[in-house]
Parts: sequence; C-alpha cells; structure tokens
Amino acid sequence: MGRLKDLRLEAGMNQSQISELIKINISQISYYENDLSLPSLEDMVILDKKFGQKVDYKEDFTPLRRHQIVQALIELCERYPLPAVMEFSARVFRREKCPDNIIIHYANVSTANEEPPLLQPGIVKRCNDCDN
Repeated sequence: MGRLKDLRLEAGMNQSQISELIKINISQISYYENDLSLPSLEDMVILDKKFGQKVDYKEDFTPLRRHQIVQALIELCERYPLPAVMEFSARVFRREKCPDNIIIHYANVSTANEEPPLLQPGIVKRCNDCDN
C-alpha cells in the first residue's frame, strides 16, 4: 500500500494526468492527496489498478470504532437486503463528514418490524462533533 501522492510521483505522473485517468477536476486530486476527501469507489479501483497496489487513504477510526461500525453494518444487513446496505454505506462514506455516526445511529433506530427506506429524510441524526 502507498499514499496517492507518493505513488503518483513514483510513476512520474502529475496531478493533471491522474485527473484525466479518473475523469475528474484536477483540484480534486489535491483533496485526495491531502486527505480532505476520498475518491469514489470506482475511482479507487481505477487508481489501485493503475499503480498495481492498493492506494492507502488516511483512516481516523480506532479499533473500537471500527468494531462498532462493523457491528452496525451487520445489524443493518440482518434487516435489509445486502445490496441496499452496501449502496447506503458507500454513499454515506463518500458524502458525509462523520459517516460512522450516521451508520451507527441508523442501525440503532432501525427495527426489524419497521423497514423505512435507507436514508429516510429526517431520520439521520447529524454528528455533534462536526459542523453539519
């Protein structure tokens, strides 16, 4: 595994070439390299294939928090179809500042008898630690 900037420089590529590869705005590459945002899942796969290894992105989750996230995902998988949970998780992790809080909260408020659609308006509690 390697960091995007290191892999890009090792390959002798500039940010413009990477942005053309995954067809996004060049300024977004800087966000990826500075851990301000994450590429889409599709773009991650393209970058992994380009560099022949997994690109490493910053992860701030402690082992306990990772365990809580996985447990919440398991609970959601027990209540909803797997493709729905995967799409929900991917969208939340790509678009939200505190995705772990949203996933854990949703697992806590969902019940097996009531099956509201994932990301039902008003049901997602915002994180108190960020400015959402």
